[in-house]
Amino acid sequence: MIGKPRIAPLLLGLFVGCGDPPRNCPNVAFDGGPCPSYQNDVVPIVMDKCYECHGPGGIEQSTHDFTRYSVIFSQKGTIFGQIYGCLMPPTTAKNGDLTMTEKQTFLFWLNCGAPNN
Repeated sequence: MIGKPRIAPLLLGLFVGCGDPPRNCPNVAFDGGPCPSYQNDVVPIVMDKCYECHGPGGIEQSTHDFTRYSVIFSQKGTIFGQIYGCLMPPTTAKNGDLTMTEKQTFLFWLNCGAPNN
């Protein structure tokens, strides 16, 4: 049974679909180092890439308010699938797609269990 909880978000990502159709999206390798910090590593990515829709005044804030850790934590499986599948952020986002480093950081943090660190 070891490892199955970490596979579930990946499998969910294969079945979750919203936003743009899939685009050229290279696989991401996790570095296996220490878990990224929510406050120092993840929040800046969320603010830059997600707040347009999921932040103050955003069109998705009512159901996906990413200004709150508790919402991100409760939706971590869906978020993992959307990022891993290159479905979010959408291609129309003003601040563009996640860089490879941002994607690796966010996915690795989610894979670590999304700690509030």
